[in-house]
Amino acid sequence: MVLALAGAGCGKVGCFEWTEHEGACPSQDEALAYFGSTACDGEVASVDSEPEFDGDYCCYDITKRDYDDYGVCQASPDGRASPPPSP
Repeated sequence: MVLALAGAGCGKVGCFEWTEHEGACPSQDEALAYFGSTACDGEVASVDSEPEFDGDYCCYDITKRDYDDYGVCQASPDGRASPPPSP
């Protein structure tokens, strides 16, 4: 899988490799999982459009996670993301 993130006008576009043999691109609701982690440590925070297929890639308007959000969760010993401890 190849993940490409690019700016397009005022928004961001994210794409991943896909072939016609695999069928239709994943829906907007399904696509976040194709951009990596759906937990708080993933680079893409949301998928904001239905897909556009260009013959090699499924592309979507996306919102990238703010870098400040990366520190919101901590990995637990089993590797899962968990909220930070309460003060």
